Amino acid sequence: MINGILCMTAVLFGLKIAWNIFTPIVLARRSLSASTDKPSGVSLVPLVEIVLMLLLILLSALSSGTAWFNHPMQVLLWGSVTIVGSHILCAILIFALGWLVPKLQKRKAK
Repeated sequence: MINGILCMTAVLFGLKIAWNIFTPIVLARRSLSASTDKPSGVSLVPLVEIVLMLLLILLSALSSGTAWFNHPMQVLLWGSVTIVGSHILCAILIFALGWLVPKLQKRKAK
């Protein structure tokens, strides 16, 4: 039972991390395909991934060695690294796409 809940929480955590990575790409595609200069935005809400990570830590502690990861400190370490890494990658993508999209828009306008 606890393994199923743990796996579902881990999948939700992974989906939130993927959201962080793909958000700048989707926004860049919207910007390139839009006929107007109407800006759009998406909130990354880091609280969601922190709550999911805390839930994973709690569930790993309650699993008493039956889960595929059962050390709360490992979950804390890898969860923190994953969260920080996804936000760093998101920032890099925002910077790179913020530089690339205007160039592509100028080329498209010609």
